[in-house]
Amino acid sequence: MFPAKAKRVIFLYMSGGVSHVDTFDPKPRLTADHGKEHNGLFLHATKYKYSRYAKCDTEVSELFPNVGAMMDELISASSVREVRNPQPFAGRHAESTSPRSRPASIGSFEAR
Repeated sequence: MFPAKAKRVIFLYMSGGVSHVDTFDPKPRLTADHGKEHNGLFLHATKYKYSRYAKCDTEVSELFPNVGAMMDELISASSVREVRNPQPFAGRHAESTSPRSRPASIGSFEAR
């Protein structure tokens, strides 16, 4: 563990925001399968290119080159999964660690 340095946390949960596939979550398999049919639907890859940034070597879309340059200063959680609840409850769970109610937000937990 590293000693905490952060004095403040800005938590952005962008429901309805830009797709994760177009921002911080490259999908090489989706790119390779672009246009193919899967379960009756056609797969569509992002049209944006990804580059690796900073010492952390994080891949960031060309939509955010300035953010990419700061990736060593940021935290991007791309491993969060919600498997028990449908989409509306998953959003609440991401914000508060509870799928039903809204106790303290993630920023409160990070500030401890």
